[in-house]
Amino acid sequence: MLSLMAEEYAILVSTRQTLFQMDDYLMKNGRSRNQMSEGERSQFNMEQMRHDGATNLIAQSLITMEKFCRYMPIEWAVATDRGYDFISVFLHLLREPSLQVYSIYCLEAIAGRKLDFGPWFALIAKLPQAVTEANNQAVLLNRTSLSNTASSSQALLVSQLPFHRELSKMLSLLLSAHVAHITTDKDIVSSSD
Repeated sequence: MLSLMAEEYAILVSTRQTLFQMDDYLMKNGRSRNQMSEGERSQFNMEQMRHDGATNLIAQSLITMEKFCRYMPIEWAVATDRGYDFISVFLHLLREPSLQVYSIYCLEAIAGRKLDFGPWFALIAKLPQAVTEANNQAVLLNRTSLSNTASSSQALLVSQLPFHRELSKMLSLLLSAHVAHITTDKDIVSSSD
């Protein structure tokens, strides 16, 4: 499943880059998407369909992975010596606006399980960087669709609302389900200034 997702993610990134290049070409020539020739429109639509297909396949895979993370042995989902680290995959997919919520559902399924201190703390430690990268990616991806106005920043925040709402739910579960890790770790308790 992870190898299929990796292949489709490569297609998603490649087609998104091609679509950005097409938009940049049109903007440099003072044209919009409505002013494309038939050949350009055909090529653009084909790339858009490939992008949407890859996104949909990854989203459906994440729905399946969420069930896997919820019910299969937890050792299969966290980093092991076999090389599987689903948490890193889900954190990486937070960068994709159309896949963020599905990735959070997978992380929430893991967070609701009884995690040992190591995997729990690794997830806590990696989350701030992953969220920062997701927010930066959202700004980058919306650069062509939003103008540089105050309302565009508000539109960006509104578009990110489902992501941040689900992220908040997952974080509250991650902390409340593992309070024992917080209260028994001397470093965490001693740093409460």
